[in-house]
Amino acid sequence: MVMISNISLSSQDRTNNSISESDFTYRLPFPIKNITKLVVDKVCVPKTWYTVMVDINDTIVTEASSTKYTATLNPGVYSASQLATEAQNQIRNSFTPNNDHSVSLNTTTYKYTIANTTTSHTINWSESTANKLFGFTKSDTSSGNTHVAPNIYDLSYSNKIYIISNLAVGNSFIGSLSKKILFSKTIKEDFGELSTYENEGQMWEHFYGNSKDLYELDFKLIFEDGKTVPLNGVEWSITMRFIEK
Repeated sequence: MVMISNISLSSQDRTNNSISESDFTYRLPFPIKNITKLVVDKVCVPKTWYTVMVDINDTIVTEASSTKYTATLNPGVYSASQLATEAQNQIRNSFTPNNDHSVSLNTTTYKYTIANTTTSHTINWSESTANKLFGFTKSDTSSGNTHVAPNIYDLSYSNKIYIISNLAVGNSFIGSLSKKILFSKTIKEDFGELSTYENEGQMWEHFYGNSKDLYELDFKLIFEDGKTVPLNGVEWSITMRFIEK
């Protein structure tokens, strides 16, 4: 006889020892045994991660005369022009030789220019985390007074999120990263909006070769590079169906 158990939960229901709403454990109200299939029926995730995120994409390292200077951007939601102002302020604050740095945005090409009219310097993007925001690669620039981004700016960081569950599913790959992917979704919403998936045939199903017993579930929201998605205290929810033999 086939049994179906439906579980709908919020990150607010996490155990006390969980790390955050983005990385938590949920204790099932009852054990679910002899599971042969898991189906994700609904996911609601608010887009509440910032343009600039702490320890993710918030640093710009400059170097002049063999001395390095790290500018740290304040976390928050920015427009392209606001980001130019923030970067200019923080680079000037960190670059002690002078206060001559400028960060400008070409509204025709959508590319940033970072310059210092009086001091030749490099931008060490290999040691920085904000390169993608400003349209630069991870390669360090050559020494010079003016540095024009080779690419247009990108304020999104990542347009896709993944839900990882070590207890519920087997390994899959995100690029070169081997992760236990329960679900993934492309995010098109603006900051503050709710991104929702509802099962309408494009099924997120997980089959078990041998039946599985579950007593708790774990969830972690990550970007494509494996970094945890910072939801800034806002909760998310998921509904799943467990098929038992």
